[in-house]
Amino acid sequence: MIFLIYLSAIPPLTTDMYLPALPSMVDQFKSTVGLVNLTLVLFFVFFSGSILVWGTLSDKYGRKPVLVVSTIVFTASSFLCALSTDVYQLISFRVFQAIGGGAALSVSMAIMKDAFEGKERARAIAICNIFMVIAPITAPIIGAMILKFLSWRGIFIVLGGSGVIAVAGSIIMRETAQIIADKSVLNTIGNLLKVLKIPGFAYPLPIIAIMGCPIFLYIGASADIFVTGFGLSEQVYSLFFGANAMFSALGSGLYLVISRYLGTLKIIYTSFFFLFISGVTVVLFGHMSPLIFAVTLLPGTIGATLIRAPSSNLLLEQTDENAGAASSMMTFSFAFVGSLCMQFISLDWSSRIFVMGLFYVITGLGSFLIWPFVYRKCKRIE
Repeated sequence: MIFLIYLSAIPPLTTDMYLPALPSMVDQFKSTVGLVNLTLVLFFVFFSGSILVWGTLSDKYGRKPVLVVSTIVFTASSFLCALSTDVYQLISFRVFQAIGGGAALSVSMAIMKDAFEGKERARAIAICNIFMVIAPITAPIIGAMILKFLSWRGIFIVLGGSGVIAVAGSIIMRETAQIIADKSVLNTIGNLLKVLKIPGFAYPLPIIAIMGCPIFLYIGASADIFVTGFGLSEQVYSLFFGANAMFSALGSGLYLVISRYLGTLKIIYTSFFFLFISGVTVVLFGHMSPLIFAVTLLPGTIGATLIRAPSSNLLLEQTDENAGAASSMMTFSFAFVGSLCMQFISLDWSSRIFVMGLFYVITGLGSFLIWPFVYRKCKRIE
């Protein structure tokens, strides 16, 4: 579990730790903000794409070899990022860093499928989710502390050091995959389509993926709403952002408590209800003040993370084989739908608060009504 938590924290640390250094990097490279921002944009694009590949390859070659190779790629590219002499080199090495880091999420999810069963697996996913939420909160703080003593290159050296630990952990871990697929690489990657042919996996996947949108909507719109709309300073906005992120972690923590008393189905319905109530209150009262807006969002934030552990466990339970392909498709779906939501909320809306609230209402109510029909296709779990 300690190793899985560590792996799950690497991607958000890699994307957020060097954010405080972006202005100085623009000056040092004598570049533009747009070019330097490509180190973020292309990282996310290649990271999302590599998620699909690493998980499926772990079905053919095993979790351990895939993790060893991917963490070596991540570590080497992190150190090369620190040695970059121009922005184009940094962009290139960030692409390789993204490719290497993509295995951290998809393969760790497959390992959970291998190593845990039933509610124990759901609890393991919930614990990892807590740290995945905490990591992006603390990453800019860690990056700012490093910048007090070192340049932006020091941040990538620290990331490279974290990669060395990940390589060591991958080497000493035992193989968890029980079945190694005896297929070609192309046929193994084709298992992505195979898992989508499983009704119990394919039918709930879109609903579960879209339930993660509240987090991405908030990331995409919160700065404009709090700073431009309500006129708050960047420092005060960061406090609101941090508070919302802590409630995201609370959602996973809440699952660890209530899962002792409620079954998977009731918890999923509770998440839908939280999102619906949050949307109604955001539409009615969210425009009144920044504090009221933040408070009305909290049920939706909790609901979006409360559902992650039981729903991910439900999806993994639908297939006894191709766990790597299933975890890759799950993780990619979350990231892909989330990126669409960020683009959606970035459109020129007259009131992003109203749009967010309406999205919550439609998603929460629609999922609540559709879920009984979707759940009929699923292999039932407690």
